[in-house]
Amino acid sequence: MYYHEAHNRTMYYNGNMNAIIKTAISYLNNNDRLIYSYRGNTFLQGGELYDTEHDCRGRIDCSTLVHLALLGIEYDDSPYVSGDISRFFDTECPWYDIARLAISSGKATIGDVFAHNSARDDDIRRAYGLAKYCRESGLELKSFSERRPGDLVFFEAPLSVYEEYRKYGAYMAISHVGIVAEDIDLMINATGRSRQDYNAQHDPVRLMPISEKGKPVITARLVNQKQED
Repeated sequence: MYYHEAHNRTMYYNGNMNAIIKTAISYLNNNDRLIYSYRGNTFLQGGELYDTEHDCRGRIDCSTLVHLALLGIEYDDSPYVSGDISRFFDTECPWYDIARLAISSGKATIGDVFAHNSARDDDIRRAYGLAKYCRESGLELKSFSERRPGDLVFFEAPLSVYEEYRKYGAYMAISHVGIVAEDIDLMINATGRSRQDYNAQHDPVRLMPISEKGKPVITARLVNQKQED
């Protein structure tokens, strides 16, 4: 089960860190069927599931990978394979509870989620909204040095687009999120090249040094530590 907020009480993802990493790796192992979504939203944010201009590859970005990993939906069970997002957005799906946090009224339909203004900094479908949720829900670690496999690391936008993100309203100008790997100096993340290289072939899901993205501004743990210990 995914985490969600109920009666001002934060609930945790009811799984384990190894499961999060294993799920994320299933997307890493299917890079030839995925493409980083530069143009428009992924299915998570109400966009197209496939990129018809590039061999109908599944569109993925950093926050979509994280949500799929937290839900424990491996690639072979994902909408990218079935072509069906209805199960993912079913109101009984744990993701639905967390999606509702992006709606101020707390009473959302799937149509409300898709129609929601994605520029709001509490849109939890995006890296900055998830970062804000983690901080305000007490899931943030005191220090990056406390990180463990399966934790989330959030990064500010690079200098070239920092002001764009800040003006856009992104919380703390955060533009990226990754999952700490078994080697805690590495992370699994969906990342692209520059927008100018959109047509270049590259692996959208990568295992890479955390330092390549700089120092995280927020590190968070969504797995209940008591379940792990």
